[in-house]
Amino acid sequence: MKKLDEMKRLKLLKIEEKGFYLMFYGLVCVIVVQAFLNDFKDIQEVILPIVLLVTVSIYFIIVCFKEGIWSYQDVNQKKSIVVSIFVGIVGAFIFGYKLYLLNRLHVGYLLMIFLVVTILMYLILIGVNRIYVKRVERLEDGDEE
Repeated sequence: MKKLDEMKRLKLLKIEEKGFYLMFYGLVCVIVVQAFLNDFKDIQEVILPIVLLVTVSIYFIIVCFKEGIWSYQDVNQKKSIVVSIFVGIVGAFIFGYKLYLLNRLHVGYLLMIFLVVTILMYLILIGVNRIYVKRVERLEDGDEE
């Protein structure tokens, strides 16, 4: 069996990366579609994809932190705010739909859900970014291999 040269290895890594993100976002879509199709009544329908998504996410975060690699792009406060607002809108939509099914939809509830999800997501992103920066500093100082 032939060994791969550097260019083929990079292509293989790009294929694996695209496959990972396809699987990741595919699972998110499966969870959302299944939840909407059964009107959020039966959590057993989506528990396995949720467990797989959480497991893969935790593994990805741990390995990235260990290696001191997080993103191709710079992570900053502006991007964290934009992502947090997007997640807040999606969260408000999903929970708003559930409230609509229960006939308890109210603008105040949607606003509260949006604010809570946005603030929680922002705090998580800022916390993860701080942990990442500290880890990179330690790796650059040569404390850990």
